[in-house]
Amino acid sequence: MRAESKSIPSSLLGFNRRSKRGRPMAFHYFLCQNKICVWFCLFLSVLCCHSKAETRDSKKEVRSFSIFDTLVGKVGTPQSLFATVERKFPLPGFAKVRMLSERRTDGSLDDIYKTVVAMMNLSFKEGKKLRAFELKTELEQLFPIVSNVSKVQEGDILVANSYHNIQELKQILNRVGITKKVHIVTAREAKEKTWAQLRDKHACSSRFARKLDAAALTFGEYSNIEQKVYDAGQTDLADVMRALRLLNPYPKKSLHWAVWNEQSQWNVPVLVLGSQAIEKVCQEMKLSSLLFTARGCCHLIKIFKALFPNYKTEYLHSSRHVYLNPTHSYVRYFMSLYTPETLIVDEWGRNVSCRKFFIRFYSSPPRSITLVGAPQNTSCIIRGFDSNIERLNYDLVGSLISYNSDGPVRAPLEYKIEDVKPAHNCIDKCVVLLQHYRCGEVNTDLLKDLITEIEHRLPVLDHHHVPFHH
Repeated sequence: MRAESKSIPSSLLGFNRRSKRGRPMAFHYFLCQNKICVWFCLFLSVLCCHSKAETRDSKKEVRSFSIFDTLVGKVGTPQSLFATVERKFPLPGFAKVRMLSERRTDGSLDDIYKTVVAMMNLSFKEGKKLRAFELKTELEQLFPIVSNVSKVQEGDILVANSYHNIQELKQILNRVGITKKVHIVTAREAKEKTWAQLRDKHACSSRFARKLDAAALTFGEYSNIEQKVYDAGQTDLADVMRALRLLNPYPKKSLHWAVWNEQSQWNVPVLVLGSQAIEKVCQEMKLSSLLFTARGCCHLIKIFKALFPNYKTEYLHSSRHVYLNPTHSYVRYFMSLYTPETLIVDEWGRNVSCRKFFIRFYSSPPRSITLVGAPQNTSCIIRGFDSNIERLNYDLVGSLISYNSDGPVRAPLEYKIEDVKPAHNCIDKCVVLLQHYRCGEVNTDLLKDLITEIEHRLPVLDHHHVPFHH
């Protein structure tokens, strides 16, 4: 007598449900008379579903980014780039011809340069050399928009609305550190092809391919404070601020990010405008050398030297405590630096301790200027403010407490040095950028407005301060 096979519960086989292929699950049971066949059929069903999923997901979902103003920032404007090429190549009249050629030619850089060569009566060899020099100069003036560059992944689409060809765009991307395998779409390709064609070419999913630049964030606009500086006529300074903001290398909203951002948006414009005002004082007083007081002028001296390299500048070790309690070594050190043609500069102060030092050792008040002064300070550019500006200009060393034959003796730094470094890194980057810009003349009204706003802001490092200062 044939043994009955063990029954398989309907809950396992699902008699009342349908398989992925549309057949009742009971049909499998009809075909299979033992557990081995059942599990084999289930395996085939899973395999079928998996193969369909692979087919469905064969087109990888990617994101798109605009190359310029989203991933790549440019120092200055096209006009300033062409002016730099004209000056350094050199080729008088190039900037004007280059701008006219671009307006007359809606094409590639090669097309533009055919017009340049014709208008300037250059040989083919000269035109080729000039074109290469322009590209080289442009590459030197590019910088990465760090917060977006870090988001680029393998296979993403990068779109360039420019006259550059694919090879030139690859050089530009390499310049800002993008070396991943990405799909580059030129402006001409984006105009000539539909989204369906681009999707098929670059194997991106239909769900993403609704809008070419859907995931890109455009950072080309000015911030509120940058716009204010721009509207005041300081267009190059606004561009420096914007470039520094976009170059912030730290994780967004972290302490270090905030320290860098505070420098780029507030301290840098004050230091640039302040340097211009100080230079104007030097011209009026016919002075050729400056002593920038430590520690408050640690950033100001760098900005001033970048803008006005022909002046003799020195970083002067000093503090209120040492001015009032000078050692013999300090007096000798000070007198070795100060001359009748020297201007002493401080970023903020009341000018009390320095004045007492001069009356004691020089029998006359000092020739000095303070960028921002307390209400009672008459030797300053902007008067009547507290010391918030001082809190934006901390050095990497502690306050001077003495000066001996071996040099300065300093107290411990009031902050963690790693929390102060982002400010110095930002200023160092600013010094590099300033060589590409031509900041306008001093605007004292704008400077006062900026300092007024700083007075209503608590510097981020103030929350991390260890009270110790002479």
